[in-house]
Amino acid sequence: MNKEKDKKEGYYQIKTIDKPSRAIITQRVHSIIFGSLLGDGHCRPTGNLAFGFGPKNEEYARWLAKELESVRSTTPVAKRAYTDKRNMKIYESYTFETYRLFHDYRRLFYVPHIESGEVDGIGNPYLVPTDLYKYQEGEEEFPHIIDSDGVRKKIYFVKRVPLSLKKKLDVLALAIWYMDDGGRSGGGTKNCVFITLDGFTWEEGDFIQSVIKDNFGIDGRHNKAGFSTRSRRRQHRLTIPFKEYPKFYELLYPIVSQIPSMMKKLPPVTPRKILEPKPIKRSKKIILPISPEE
Repeated sequence: MNKEKDKKEGYYQIKTIDKPSRAIITQRVHSIIFGSLLGDGHCRPTGNLAFGFGPKNEEYARWLAKELESVRSTTPVAKRAYTDKRNMKIYESYTFETYRLFHDYRRLFYVPHIESGEVDGIGNPYLVPTDLYKYQEGEEEFPHIIDSDGVRKKIYFVKRVPLSLKKKLDVLALAIWYMDDGGRSGGGTKNCVFITLDGFTWEEGDFIQSVIKDNFGIDGRHNKAGFSTRSRRRQHRLTIPFKEYPKFYELLYPIVSQIPSMMKKLPPVTPRKILEPKPIKRSKKIILPISPEE
């Protein structure tokens, strides 16, 4: 098998026991993977992507699994229970995985960090990027480096926004990202939506705002979104205001409408109510007669 030729044509050798054959990774699959990693998707060190969705998003999970059928494992999509180590509560989710094909995405999205020696207000270590770690396919479970002082330091892989965002963020990737991390501001038919950016830095949020404006002509607003009591950190989001929403809706509707349960996140465009000015009530002036003495 000519590996170089296969790679140019979009074929990748699947390194698994259950299906040792070739997979075609189309541009559509690449866009879905890219959008998922901006959202809730996770790429493991072994190069396979893991997906998990709550019971309310079963329809979305099955749609996504079908879209990625050429690159996902033969394990069927099923409801599974897991324990959240942060609060030790048991949750249920619909999960599936891809084959080990996406090491490039692992390197693209996950930046190696080490502890700086300082901690935040709740004891979490502050992390700083390091260029001392060299990526390897199938990284060990607990990677580490030895610094110049001979101290062994654990490597943390932090998800970051790739610098290639402007080139790779197309409409399909944006739609997947929005279905993962998007929502509506307010209730009723208010046409104002947002994408949560809590996993990224404030500077990355500004970068995302500029890319969406350049790529799609949508002028979003990067703003603060309260304070998380669980992580003790400030939250932020990209808001699509009312005047920009019709363009956002027109772009995403052909994709989001394929999953009816996701249309709750994409309300139909409604005209803004124009309130007629109320008449100004003028107070009556009382004119007193002028006496001759004055």
